[in-house]
Amino acid sequence: MRNISKINKIYTILILFLFVPCHLFAETHVSAHYKINVPRLVPSGGQSSSVNYMIKNAVIGRPFGGSSESNNFKIYADYFYDIIQRLSISLNPLSWQLKSIPGESFKVSLPDERIVLKNDGNVRETISIQVIDSAGTWMAGANIGENTLNRYLMSAILTDTDVLAIEPEHFNETGAEDLMLESTPQLATDIKYASTISVKNGVSIAPNEERYLWLKFDAPAADTTNEQHDIWVIVGAELSE
Repeated sequence: MRNISKINKIYTILILFLFVPCHLFAETHVSAHYKINVPRLVPSGGQSSSVNYMIKNAVIGRPFGGSSESNNFKIYADYFYDIIQRLSISLNPLSWQLKSIPGESFKVSLPDERIVLKNDGNVRETISIQVIDSAGTWMAGANIGENTLNRYLMSAILTDTDVLAIEPEHFNETGAEDLMLESTPQLATDIKYASTISVKNGVSIAPNEERYLWLKFDAPAADTTNEQHDIWVIVGAELSE
């Protein structure tokens, strides 16, 4: 389940946050009288290596045939509790100002325009990206060269923070793999939203780790809408396998 917690619209490009609450099972103490000896619990007092008894799935606190600190028992127990898997990303800044761009020209993020993406959740995350024209009168092209009448191209690559500048040739190095689609979010891979300029990309980002998000916009060859366009780039995070 993915939930968008807040939508902010700023200048030309809007980036949204995506938070996904999940659950998993983890180990914890059942009783203050016991210590963890993974993957089971054993009494903290007495002889835990007795060969006389082995009680599986015992209810801690209700000794069977003696006290819980007896030398005569070795106790195994099943125990679970829920912890929250928190998927969260932060982005800074939240906008990229394209301003006025002539038809068929392009713009690439400058070093002071790159967006810092941080995994501020507690699990590994893989990034997804989608693009939408808020007015709905421009369409995003799915192939290189499709920035024709009322159609634009928007590309993205994610790099490590050692990359201090990007060039147009670093996008779509093998075809159209870095183009965003309007129809659905697309997950980053070692090729998608990636570049040979960087070892790291948008796949399996560890907690507290950062990436740089670089963008490239190819303007339509012609525009018949005669209106201002706000392009929304929707950035999401999914639990990495």
